[in-house]
Amino acid sequence: MKRKIRYRNRGKPKNKIDYIVIVIVIIMLAIGAIFIKLGWDFEENATPVYQYTAKRSNDYEVLLKENTFYETPTLPSKRYYASKSVDLYKMNFQYDFHADKKADLVYHYNIIADLVGRAKTSENENQEVWNRRFVLYESGDNNVSNNEEFSIKEPIDIDYEYYNNLARAYEKMYDIAIDSVLKVHFDIFYHINLSNVGLDEKDFTDSIQLEIPINNTVTQVRENYENVSNENIMPNTQAVMEHKVVDYVIGALFVIGAIMIMIMRICKNKKVYNLNHILNYYSDLIVTVTNEPNISNLKIMYVTKLDDLIDVAEQNQRNIIHYEMVKNEEDDFYVLVDDYVYIYIMINEE
Repeated sequence: MKRKIRYRNRGKPKNKIDYIVIVIVIIMLAIGAIFIKLGWDFEENATPVYQYTAKRSNDYEVLLKENTFYETPTLPSKRYYASKSVDLYKMNFQYDFHADKKADLVYHYNIIADLVGRAKTSENENQEVWNRRFVLYESGDNNVSNNEEFSIKEPIDIDYEYYNNLARAYEKMYDIAIDSVLKVHFDIFYHINLSNVGLDEKDFTDSIQLEIPINNTVTQVRENYENVSNENIMPNTQAVMEHKVVDYVIGALFVIGAIMIMIMRICKNKKVYNLNHILNYYSDLIVTVTNEPNISNLKIMYVTKLDDLIDVAEQNQRNIIHYEMVKNEEDDFYVLVDDYVYIYIMINEE
């Protein structure tokens, strides 16, 4: 009965070089993962190239009609007022811009009042039925050269009595009950040259928005704006994508390199691993020599299976001579029996 080759469950033998390769592969995979993660997170964590703070405010007082009820001709801000007592609102808009870098910019601003009338529909919903716009002020262009800040202070009077009478006239003319509101907005437009931070020129808008109820028994000023906001201008999309692509490519190269090293090492060691299993398992039968056996005077018989060569050795109580004919490529096994030599050639199929 032929004795089949059985590999002992010893695992693949490793040498110092194998452990070094494993460490190198792990390091390369880690570096590749870091670069890929940097590329993935770059846009989210990108450092702003230009930052600015906008401060908005509106201080006002209410000028009253002549009356015998109030001790002063004006009332302070941020309270409720009897609509029929109000003559006009004396507004003072202020806008302060401050950036972290100097730049050239141009700005202008407008003050607009929209008188909006709403009426209830058959579905009991308030819908806009009237809107008239009033341009209260338009500034010209203001140039700021190589500076990081500018400020705007603009006073303006809102003739509450005029808008109130206009809304009442609309109601009377069309015999309709409307809920009117005056929307006052201070709109700022500025154009910044950001070439000093690697960006193109950019246009920005900002606004201070107020609402004043009209045609009601009581009125007030509602503020619809943030007092302070901080804004960041990020690198342009092309710069972000270029940085992401570089990170991805570097990361991919490290990962691919690590995989290639593993594949090359596995392929190189495949034959060694199989050979070591054979030599270890048949250590009592196989003798490894460092010189090529002299078989010039013997009759050569080649066998195609190592099992067959082992059978010949065991049946004739002979050792198997192992010789590495070509390093890491070919190993020859010999069994000498009388005038014959039986040969099995193991080729590394890398």
